[in-house]
Amino acid sequence: MEKSITSIIKQELYQEINDSSFWSIMIDKTTFISNEKHLAIVSKHFLHNIPVLRYIRLIELENCITDNILIQILEFIQNNGLNLNSLIHFGSDDASTMVGCKNGVVAKLKELSLFLILVHCISHRLHLVEKNAANEVQYFKKYEAMCKELYSYFSKSYKRMLNLKMIQESNDDPHLHAGDQRDRDQAKKLLELVDSKLKISTMYMADLIYLLTILSQISLDATITTIKTRFISFDDQPPVYGTNLQQFIQNNSFYNNHIPDDFVHFAKALVRNLQACFPYNELYDSMKILDPKELPLQESALSSYGIEELKLLCEHFGNQKHKSNGTPVQPLINSSECKKEWQMVKHIMKSIRNYDIIEGWHHIWSTCPQFKNKFPNVNILVNIVLLVPLSNANVERVFSQHKLTKTRLRNKLNVKTLDMHLMILLNAPDNIEEFNWDKAFNQWKNEHVRRVNTNNF
Repeated sequence: MEKSITSIIKQELYQEINDSSFWSIMIDKTTFISNEKHLAIVSKHFLHNIPVLRYIRLIELENCITDNILIQILEFIQNNGLNLNSLIHFGSDDASTMVGCKNGVVAKLKELSLFLILVHCISHRLHLVEKNAANEVQYFKKYEAMCKELYSYFSKSYKRMLNLKMIQESNDDPHLHAGDQRDRDQAKKLLELVDSKLKISTMYMADLIYLLTILSQISLDATITTIKTRFISFDDQPPVYGTNLQQFIQNNSFYNNHIPDDFVHFAKALVRNLQACFPYNELYDSMKILDPKELPLQESALSSYGIEELKLLCEHFGNQKHKSNGTPVQPLINSSECKKEWQMVKHIMKSIRNYDIIEGWHHIWSTCPQFKNKFPNVNILVNIVLLVPLSNANVERVFSQHKLTKTRLRNKLNVKTLDMHLMILLNAPDNIEEFNWDKAFNQWKNEHVRRVNTNNF
C-alpha cells in the first residue's frame, strides 16, 4: 500500500514539474550510518504561479565519481518523463565533482541542456567565508572551537540544557520569581565563570552574523558597505557595531574602552572573504532588474533602467546555441521583441514596487492574466529568475529527515523503501483528506489479485 501511495504522489509531482515552464534542481550527497553514499535531489518549479520546492529522489551511489552521478541523474530524468531541456538551474556546493569546469557534473549536463546555469549554494559559500575569516584571526578560531565544545556539552544532557536556560533567563531578566531564587543564584554564579571576552564576542557575532543571514535579501555590496561602516570604521570614526553589542556596552560600561582589536580584524577578514567567495557574476547580477524593489524612484531614470542588464540576459537566452555534435538549439527568447516588451513592463512593475519579487510577480499574473501572452519574452525571463535555487538548505532538511527515519535500529532500511518514506513525509498533503485515497487503493488492488473485504468500508 505504501508503494501505491508513493506512486500517486510521484505522478502528481512529476506532472507539476512538466507543467512548469522551467525547473531547477538542487543536489547534495552525504554518507550515512550504514556507510552508504546517498544523493538527494530537490526540485524548484512553478505551482499556481508560485515557485515551490519539492523533494523528488534519493539515489544510492556506488561511488562519487562524476560519470556515475551524471548517469544516475540522467536515468532518473528519463525514466520519469521529465524534460531535460527545460532544466534551467543546477544548485550545488563547491565540490569539484559537481562544479569542475571541464569534467564536473554541471559541465557535462551543460552539453545536453545548453542554457543550464550553475548556482553555488549561498549557505555553503557563507560557511566558507566565516571559516576562512575565523582562521585568519586567532581568537575567533579559538572562539569557534569554544562554541562547538559548549554545544556538545549542553546538547547531550537534558539537565545541562535546563541549566543553560536558567543562565539565559538570569542574564535576560533579573526579576525572576522569588521561588526561583536558588536557581537564579546558581545561574548567576555559572554566568560569572564565563570569560568576559567570550560574552562580548558573542554579542558582536550576533550582530555580524545577522547581516550574513539576510545576504540573500540584500545585495552583496550593501552587506559589505554595512560591515565596513558599522564594524570597521567610517570617515575615521570608530565602529558603532550592532544593537546587541551596543546594548551590552550600555549595561556594562567597563567595555566602552575595552573593545578587543580582534573585532576589527575579523570584520576586515570577513569582507575579504566575502569578496573572494562571491565574485561578480554579470548574468546573475543582471537578473536583479526584474526585482520590483530595484526600480528607480525617479520617473526620469525609468526610461534607461535595465537596458544594459537586459542586453546581457538576451545574449545568454536569446541566441542560438549548438551542441557538441553541431545540432542547433533554438533561443529561449526573441531578443528584439524582449527589448520592446521591457519598455512597457517596467511601468507595470511600478504597481508592485512594495512587494518582494515572488509576491510581486504572482500579483501581476493573478490580476493581469493576459500578461503572459502580451509579454511572452519578459515572462520567460521572470520564470527563469524566480527559479534560481539560492540555497541547498532544503536538501539538508531532506538529510535531517533521512537521519530521523534511518536510525541505528533501522540501519538495514534499503534506499527504495527509504525513498518512499521520504516521499510521503515530505510531499504528502498536510491534510490527509486532500489525498486521493481512492486512486491509491485502486492502484494497490490492481497490482495483484487481491481478496478485498469491503464489508468494513
